[in-house]
Amino acid sequence: MVEDVKEAIQLTSWIRDRWQNPTTLALVLLATLVLGLSLSYQYDLAGIAEKITWQECLAVLATMSLVAAGWFASTRLPETPADRIGILIAIDCETKKERQRLKADFIKALQDEMMRGNHQRYDVHELSEYRSRMIGSHEDALPVLRRTGSHLMVYGRCKVRTHKNHPTYILELNVCVRHAPIELEVSRQFSKDIDLAFPRKALIPQTEELLGFELARDLVGVASRFILGVANLLSGNPASAFDLHYGVWTELRKKEDDGHGWPGPKQLTARVASLLVIDGLNAANLRFTNKPPNYLEDMRRFLDVVQEIDPSHYGGHLLKGIYLFLWIFP
Repeated sequence: MVEDVKEAIQLTSWIRDRWQNPTTLALVLLATLVLGLSLSYQYDLAGIAEKITWQECLAVLATMSLVAAGWFASTRLPETPADRIGILIAIDCETKKERQRLKADFIKALQDEMMRGNHQRYDVHELSEYRSRMIGSHEDALPVLRRTGSHLMVYGRCKVRTHKNHPTYILELNVCVRHAPIELEVSRQFSKDIDLAFPRKALIPQTEELLGFELARDLVGVASRFILGVANLLSGNPASAFDLHYGVWTELRKKEDDGHGWPGPKQLTARVASLLVIDGLNAANLRFTNKPPNYLEDMRRFLDVVQEIDPSHYGGHLLKGIYLFLWIFP
């Protein structure tokens, strides 16, 4: 009896771990068909041709259809609405224990970090274990981003190894971003920005896992918003790029003012500031060209930040003069 229970648990675990594999669906449908035939014909398989009825046949087919429908519904990829920013997390773990720890201390916290103050803008989804294992490169990740309508994927591996005689989580991360087609030179600069901001590897001792995962979450959260801002700028949406970069810039300066410091690359603050000038000028120009409702208020918001970062910028002064003229003489 005990052996039967163990075998049933092992079978259930096997199916759960491989549920999203199409082969599993084929095996489950085959098992459903055999079981349905066995029950319908009272195990008299030799007399199937004579004893089959339309009712029994329909019952078996209906059961198989329900199983297939349940499989497609449970394995469907998440979809991001057109008016939201979609972020996918696909981190593969060697063992169930690692995944539970990663889910509790990193993924959930990263979801909260990304959506902090922007609950209406972000959709953050964790991909299943099966799909996470299937993503090992940019080429694997990009089709999933396109199918889901998402914009950024954090993917990688988490494993436990001995480091300096202590068991340590090794978190290896990569990022894939979906954006409009860009020129080769612009693509190279974008790659440099990703390398500057995004942490590729984190070593987190098990004795300090809570603090370590919290630090990794902060690094990835800030880097992701920064990268999304660059992608929005390259895709012709400077206003969204400005909002994302302004949030990152404000957060980095607050950390410096509070004396906590920024554990990431020190050059990031300067790079965000330089991009904010570009974002602000492009967004102000776009508002002036299209003249949507309240466009002058938007121009002022963008140009105030440009002037704060670079008070001597010629383009900023020119646009500020145009704004003031239109404000006084509408």
